Amino acid sequence: MIHKPSLEIGSIEIISRKELDAIKENINNTFKDYSSEKTILDLFKTIVYKKTGNTALIYKDEKLTYGQLDTLSNKIANFLQGDLYRHQSYVTVMINHCFELFISYLGVVKVGKAFVPIDVKWPEKRVLQVVEQLGSRLVLTVDNNREMGNSYQGIDFFDVKDLLSGEGNEEFCSSQIKKTIKYMPYLLRVPRASPKLRLTPIKVC
Repeated sequence: MIHKPSLEIGSIEIISRKELDAIKENINNTFKDYSSEKTILDLFKTIVYKKTGNTALIYKDEKLTYGQLDTLSNKIANFLQGDLYRHQSYVTVMINHCFELFISYLGVVKVGKAFVPIDVKWPEKRVLQVVEQLGSRLVLTVDNNREMGNSYQGIDFFDVKDLLSGEGNEEFCSSQIKKTIKYMPYLLRVPRASPKLRLTPIKVC
């Protein structure tokens, strides 16, 4: 750069072409061939069976194995399949990044419902708009996220940590919803701001 002061930063090659090709073609080549007939649950169950004691998630200094993740998500799935919320198609989740977020997602997947993530920093009015449009009063949360004022009356907030620490069933049979989960779950992407909410279903399996 001393000899070519007009040289643009973006045009400078920091690594050799050979190293760059190795990164693109080898390190980033994570493609795995699998049957298109398998759902995300089928793939997860295979990993649980083969590598149940292996680490699945790491958050800060804590770890969860595939076996633990399967067991904990079964608790969420059984709760969602209970008589009270069995017929609700959407599950709203207000959880920051942590184990409980992924456990909740997997539990929702197991029962074939749509997972609707909501930012915990959203104002009450925005959250109420989404819940009202979904027609679902169930919201999964963690810790103090559920203590948000009188305007939330009529919405059922459940602390995932409480659900996981209870004596809930750790086994889950998805045979009764197999036809559903072939086309589910859907992740409903909620726009950050719009005059009218438009929830777009995104197929993820």
